[in-house]
Amino acid sequence: MSEQLSALASELSKYAKTILEGLGTPSSLAEHKYNSFMAGLAAVIDSLAEIVRKSNCVIESKGLKGKFVRYCGGWIALLGDGITAVTRVRPALSIRYDGSRIVFRRDKVTLIIEGRRITLCKYHYCKEVVLGNKEAVIEELPQLNYLLRNVAWHATKSLEGLNACLRSEAPACLRA
Repeated sequence: MSEQLSALASELSKYAKTILEGLGTPSSLAEHKYNSFMAGLAAVIDSLAEIVRKSNCVIESKGLKGKFVRYCGGWIALLGDGITAVTRVRPALSIRYDGSRIVFRRDKVTLIIEGRRITLCKYHYCKEVVLGNKEAVIEELPQLNYLLRNVAWHATKSLEGLNACLRSEAPACLRA
């Protein structure tokens, strides 16, 4: 189990790093706003990576094994048929990886990472970011910031929920 969760955390961290490496020095206000948006997007993806890393840490420290592992109350790690997922029962959330795309869902928001495309959604309103296509992102910045704010809030609350639960567990790998 830990290899698959480690791979998912690594994949998420790689995306966040790729986004940050693509940022340059802004020469205009629009480019500055673009950099701010992309840095915010990288921070959200990094929060998801932290959720997966901490989940993996707790699972390893407890020696839990299997395709369906329950830990820390309502948190569940799933592994099977090429899909790795970290889920929570209440509030319902999932971070799922099928080898080609990563999907984060909580309540009404969704973040989909597939290749160089990142899709942000609230309800059925979605906008796509293509890494490296700065002009298209700048054109859609107000809408993208609206969506990112919602996704970021849900990702942060998910991480806070896991952290609150892990305070009682306190495995050694989280104290480093």
